[in-house]
Amino acid sequence: MRYMLVFTLYSCSQSTPLFNREQFEDKWWQLEEYSICFNFHESGDLLSYQEQSVEENQWRRFIDEGEWVFCEPNEYSVADETIFVFEDGDCWEIEGYYNNRNITACECAILQLDTN
Repeated sequence: MRYMLVFTLYSCSQSTPLFNREQFEDKWWQLEEYSICFNFHESGDLLSYQEQSVEENQWRRFIDEGEWVFCEPNEYSVADETIFVFEDGDCWEIEGYYNNRNITACECAILQLDTN
Protein backbone atom coordinates (compact mmCIF):
# COMPACT_ATOMS: atom_id res chain seq x y z
CA MET A 1 0.00 0.00 0.00
CA ARG A 2 2.82 2.42 0.85
CA TYR A 3 4.44 1.88 -2.55
CA MET A 4 1.13 2.55 -4.29
CA LEU A 5 0.78 5.86 -2.43
CA VAL A 6 4.33 6.94 -3.34
CA PHE A 7 3.75 6.01 -6.98
CA THR A 8 0.45 7.91 -7.04
CA LEU A 9 2.01 11.04 -5.52
CA TYR A 10 4.93 10.90 -7.93
CA SER A 11 2.69 10.47 -10.96
CA CYS A 12 0.49 13.42 -9.87
CA SER A 13 3.45 15.74 -9.56
CA GLN A 14 4.68 14.73 -13.00
CA SER A 15 1.32 15.39 -14.69
CA THR A 16 1.09 18.99 -13.40
CA PRO A 17 2.82 21.37 -15.83
CA LEU A 18 5.36 23.68 -14.24
CA PHE A 19 3.99 27.13 -13.43
CA ASN A 20 6.28 30.00 -14.39
CA ARG A 21 5.58 32.78 -11.89
CA GLU A 22 7.86 35.23 -13.74
CA GLN A 23 5.57 35.11 -16.78
CA PHE A 24 2.45 35.76 -14.68
CA GLU A 25 3.36 38.05 -11.80
CA ASP A 26 3.88 41.81 -12.07
CA LYS A 27 2.03 41.99 -15.40
CA TRP A 28 -1.46 43.21 -16.24
CA TRP A 29 -4.00 40.58 -17.32
CA GLN A 30 -7.59 41.15 -18.41
CA LEU A 31 -10.47 38.86 -17.56
CA GLU A 32 -11.94 37.79 -20.87
CA GLU A 33 -15.57 38.18 -19.77
CA TYR A 34 -15.16 41.52 -17.97
CA SER A 35 -13.49 44.89 -18.51
CA ILE A 36 -11.30 44.32 -15.47
CA CYS A 37 -7.53 43.96 -15.38
CA PHE A 38 -5.46 42.65 -12.49
CA ASN A 39 -1.82 42.45 -11.49
CA PHE A 40 -0.21 40.32 -8.79
CA HIS A 41 2.21 43.18 -8.24
CA GLU A 42 5.78 42.77 -7.01
CA SER A 43 4.86 44.91 -3.99
CA GLY A 44 2.85 41.95 -2.71
CA ASP A 45 -0.54 43.53 -3.41
CA LEU A 46 -3.16 42.44 -5.90
CA LEU A 47 -4.06 45.49 -7.96
CA SER A 48 -7.11 45.77 -10.17
CA TYR A 49 -8.29 48.27 -12.73
CA GLN A 50 -11.73 48.65 -14.23
CA GLU A 51 -12.29 50.47 -17.51
CA GLN A 52 -12.95 54.16 -16.91
CA SER A 53 -12.78 57.37 -18.87
CA VAL A 54 -9.59 59.28 -18.17
CA GLU A 55 -9.30 62.90 -19.18
CA GLU A 56 -6.05 64.66 -19.94
CA ASN A 57 -3.88 65.26 -16.85
CA GLN A 58 -6.05 62.89 -14.79
CA TRP A 59 -4.69 59.80 -13.04
CA ARG A 60 -6.14 56.34 -13.53
CA ARG A 61 -7.65 54.80 -10.40
CA PHE A 62 -6.33 51.43 -9.34
CA ILE A 63 -7.80 49.35 -6.53
CA ASP A 64 -5.63 47.55 -3.98
CA GLU A 65 -7.46 44.25 -3.45
CA GLY A 66 -5.14 43.21 -0.63
CA GLU A 67 -1.94 41.35 0.01
CA TRP A 68 -1.44 38.17 -2.00
CA VAL A 69 0.24 34.92 -0.96
CA PHE A 70 1.60 32.31 -3.37
CA CYS A 71 1.60 28.57 -2.60
CA GLU A 72 3.23 25.94 -4.81
CA PRO A 73 2.57 24.94 -7.45
CA ASN A 74 0.08 27.56 -8.81
CA GLU A 75 -2.16 28.88 -6.02
CA TYR A 76 -2.73 32.53 -5.09
CA SER A 77 -4.70 33.68 -2.07
CA VAL A 78 -5.99 37.17 -1.31
CA ALA A 79 -8.11 37.79 1.78
CA ASP A 80 -10.52 34.81 1.84
CA GLU A 81 -10.29 34.01 -1.88
CA THR A 82 -8.06 31.42 -3.55
CA ILE A 83 -7.46 30.90 -7.26
CA PHE A 84 -5.41 28.43 -9.27
CA VAL A 85 -3.58 29.63 -12.38
CA PHE A 86 -2.75 27.48 -15.42
CA GLU A 87 -0.89 28.55 -18.55
CA ASP A 88 -3.07 28.56 -21.68
CA GLY A 89 -0.92 29.65 -24.63
CA ASP A 90 -0.44 33.42 -24.37
CA CYS A 91 -3.21 33.59 -21.77
CA TRP A 92 -4.00 32.07 -18.37
CA GLU A 93 -6.83 29.88 -17.15
CA ILE A 94 -8.00 31.10 -13.75
CA GLU A 95 -9.87 28.53 -11.66
CA GLY A 96 -11.85 29.41 -8.57
CA TYR A 97 -12.60 33.03 -9.41
CA TYR A 98 -16.11 34.43 -8.94
CA ASN A 99 -18.44 31.60 -7.92
CA ASN A 100 -15.73 29.00 -8.68
CA ARG A 101 -15.99 29.58 -12.42
CA ASN A 102 -13.08 29.10 -14.80
CA ILE A 103 -12.14 32.32 -16.57
CA THR A 104 -9.51 33.11 -19.17
CA ALA A 105 -7.19 36.09 -18.63
CA CYS A 106 -5.08 37.51 -21.46
CA GLU A 107 -2.90 40.59 -21.87
CA CYS A 108 -4.72 43.68 -20.60
CA ALA A 109 -5.93 45.76 -23.53
CA ILE A 110 -7.81 48.47 -21.63
CA LEU A 111 -4.62 49.83 -20.04
CA GLN A 112 -2.71 50.19 -23.28
CA LEU A 113 -2.08 53.84 -23.94
CA ASP A 114 -2.74 55.43 -27.31
CA THR A 115 0.71 56.34 -28.67
CA ASN A 116 -0.56 58.70 -31.38
